[in-house]
Amino acid sequence: MGGKKAFLIAAILGPLLAACMNTATLTPSSRTTTETGLPTTPKPSFAQFTDIPIPGQATMDVERTLILGSSSGWTGRLVMRTPEMSSTMYDFYLEEMPKFGWQLLTVVRTAQSLQTYRMGDRFATVQIKATAMGGASINLTVSPQGAAPSP
Repeated sequence: MGGKKAFLIAAILGPLLAACMNTATLTPSSRTTTETGLPTTPKPSFAQFTDIPIPGQATMDVERTLILGSSSGWTGRLVMRTPEMSSTMYDFYLEEMPKFGWQLLTVVRTAQSLQTYRMGDRFATVQIKATAMGGASINLTVSPQGAAPSP
């Protein structure tokens, strides 16, 4: 009886956990239909982000991402997951952001690391933390410099 109960729980929870992941792969698909001839759902693309580095195996968390604009003028929050360790991603952004023209302003390296950059009148904050399932979650927020408040 215990084996049947465990199988039933696994059969129910497996698809639910997979549905909760809410991530989309990076690699664009050249196929537009499945083997059954039904159209496939287009996957989110990182192609619109031309001014920030994207880790090779990153996937976009569509539920938590909010982007306004495109190319080098976008504003918003890009949330990604990667199988790489958080320390590897910390080093990746520390090395790659300046190659895209971003100037490092501040860093905090802890269990939830934070890096802040500036390029012209735009600021970028890269928040990196380890995930429970292994890998890292990257929350990258870009916004324009706000006007100084009047006295």
